[in-house]
Amino acid sequence: MPTSFPENISRIITLIMEIKPFSILDLGSGFGKYGYLCREYLDVVQGRFQKEDWKIRIDGIEGFPPYLSDLQRFIYNRLIEGDISSSLAGFEDQSYDLALAIDILEHFQKEKGLLFLQECQRVARIVLVSVPVSYPQTALFGNPLETHRAEWTKKDFQRLNAPLILRGYQSWIALLSRNFPENLDYLRKIRSIEFKENLKREFRRKLGLKS
Repeated sequence: MPTSFPENISRIITLIMEIKPFSILDLGSGFGKYGYLCREYLDVVQGRFQKEDWKIRIDGIEGFPPYLSDLQRFIYNRLIEGDISSSLAGFEDQSYDLALAIDILEHFQKEKGLLFLQECQRVARIVLVSVPVSYPQTALFGNPLETHRAEWTKKDFQRLNAPLILRGYQSWIALLSRNFPENLDYLRKIRSIEFKENLKREFRRKLGLKS
């Protein structure tokens, strides 16, 4: 959909703020929620309210132009309309600090999804992926691209050597990179938080409570 689970916003934005990217590529930008939030939490909270003062470059690619409006065109530095895989091929290696693949991976067949992730890691230093868990979906809003074509599991991301895999709300959230900076402090912080959250989930499961 042109939107995503609101319950995952805090997890994803916390990761983005810890990564501190100066350039972001939003893949399948949809309604532009993460473009707005990145602009707010990376520019506006630093006191850069006016567009002419913005320092963070936020670009987006959207394969279904009817989702786009003047709101997104204001927030993003650049919006590309068209096929995402073809568009990615036109970028130079490591063009961005961060690529966002939020609820887009499930729209590819598994083999094409793997190639897509390889291209994401070529284009961006770090790739942040969010993919729903077992969430079937057909075409919506007159957009055939909305169909879910593959399910991704934690093991899939482990095979890709993801340095961080989190269980979000009905989703997996993972970081990928060709050369991930393992010394980043936020990895230890996020892993500690995730360990505690897993203990809470297991405790609630044993009590028969909803997680």
